[in-house]
Amino acid sequence: MRQAPRWTCFLAAGMLTASILAAAEKVETRDGLSLHVSGDGGIERVVAGGTTWRSGDNRACGLRVREYGSQEWTALRGSAQRSGKAVIVNAAAKELGLSVTATFTPHDDRIEIDGALMDERKTERSAEVSLVLPAQAPGAHWWLDIAESVDLEAAQAKPPSPLAAADGPYAL
Repeated sequence: MRQAPRWTCFLAAGMLTASILAAAEKVETRDGLSLHVSGDGGIERVVAGGTTWRSGDNRACGLRVREYGSQEWTALRGSAQRSGKAVIVNAAAKELGLSVTATFTPHDDRIEIDGALMDERKTERSAEVSLVLPAQAPGAHWWLDIAESVDLEAAQAKPPSPLAAADGPYAL
């Protein structure tokens, strides 16, 4: 049996600034960065540096997938369960025949996200996985580079969806 592709990424408090939502599972670092994972595996909010970042549409935030070369991203939704200090998300994009298991593990200064992507169709193909984080906070700016920033409220007044770490001028 072929092993599922694995991937790992890290979030650090310096990347964003992040509150407590009772229905969400919170993954929190010692230095105050926290992700609030909803019951279906979406990201409801991020808290860092005392600022709460949220989205008007939490279904747009969280893990998503697309077949390599496609322009269309599909949200990965399923379930989220606490396992000690970590949160495990089991989610799928059924229309694509793809599923993911991702573990959000807090460390002192970062959150490790380790996952495996499974192809339920058992075919040879490539896929991309990205993590979309909420990016709405009162008075927040996103720095495009060392000299130029964008007012997030003004930028998001145009496109209704949250900024994605993998797309466009707001890429990490």
